[in-house]
Amino acid sequence: MVFTMDNNEVVDGAVSEVSEYGAFVRIGPMEALLHKSQILDEPIQVNVGVKRIEGSQSGKNLGEGSFVRSRIVSKSINHNDPRSSKIGLNCKMDGLGSFEWIRGEE
Repeated sequence: MVFTMDNNEVVDGAVSEVSEYGAFVRIGPMEALLHKSQILDEPIQVNVGVKRIEGSQSGKNLGEGSFVRSRIVSKSINHNDPRSSKIGLNCKMDGLGSFEWIRGEE
């Protein structure tokens, strides 16, 4: 079995870590970065101490364990050392973001 992904592909994953850069999301066997600038169209606050990212206007938040739907916007896959691969995600489009946000839009 082979796991592949393409640019612009929409993927589902779970937030595995919150850092000052944003959220790391597990998609399949890989970790991808959802940079803090790619989460919401509003200023956000990253609180690494409580492992939460929150929109300052909407109150929408992500934390470790949150499930998100995102789009792959960049990738650099190292086939010899997959752990050093880099994948970038975006959640700013309609239908993307935390599953809780998506349910709230329906």
